[in-house]
Amino acid sequence: ALQGRYAELLDTRADQVRSVLRAALLPTQREWEAIRLPDALIPLAEVITPNLPEAEALLGESVADRADMVEAAAALARLGPAAVLLKGGHLSGPDSPDLLYEGGRITWLEGARIDAAHTHGTGCTLSAGIAAGLARGVELPEACRQAKDYVRRSLGALVKPGRRA
Repeated sequence: ALQGRYAELLDTRADQVRSVLRAALLPTQREWEAIRLPDALIPLAEVITPNLPEAEALLGESVADRADMVEAAAALARLGPAAVLLKGGHLSGPDSPDLLYEGGRITWLEGARIDAAHTHGTGCTLSAGIAAGLARGVELPEACRQAKDYVRRSLGALVKPGRRA
């Protein structure tokens, strides 16, 4: 783990890919614990972007609705990142809300669910978009909005994020 002044120099973005469509790619529970994500990497992050299954794995609790998302985001924030963008795409219903939790402030990023066959890679695309916005000097809430809009437009245009050529 990075410590001391090196950790202070980092402007870290973490997108823990704990839950992907192909289970063969998932780390085992032992491997997951070995990388010590919650206590080694998350406290260094400026923002983490878990989806609901990833949040459940990190917290050991179910996240089934918006109220649960608020509680989960607050619990994830207590792990030490500056902010949490909890992605709500796994909720049932016509909407796909994301929750930005930053310094105790809650901002809902609303969006209609897009019925798309190819959603693999959208979480990584979202995180990359946020990182790109932050690198350009965009404030975190707006970087999250821009990245979510980019993913939404990509899905709507049948672009297949995460698909290898």
